[in-house]
Amino acid sequence: MGCTGSTSLINTLNSAGHKEASGSMRRSLQPTQVAQVVQLIQDGTSMRAVARRFAVSVSVVSRAWRRYQETGQYIRRRGGGP
Repeated sequence: MGCTGSTSLINTLNSAGHKEASGSMRRSLQPTQVAQVVQLIQDGTSMRAVARRFAVSVSVVSRAWRRYQETGQYIRRRGGGP
């Protein structure tokens, strides 16, 4: 199969909401988005559906939800970098 077949497969995967090889999914959410995520999950929306809605991975949603449950806040902790 030539380049056309693999390109078609990539386009199919991308349209299904999967992460592209170039890493186009965001790795974090803004505090206002976390507030929306929390509300959606509290309303019964699945983490997978929330992740699709915000174009992030399920792990990003899961971490945001867990952080909110543990701290009651929508903001991330400050990084410990230099």
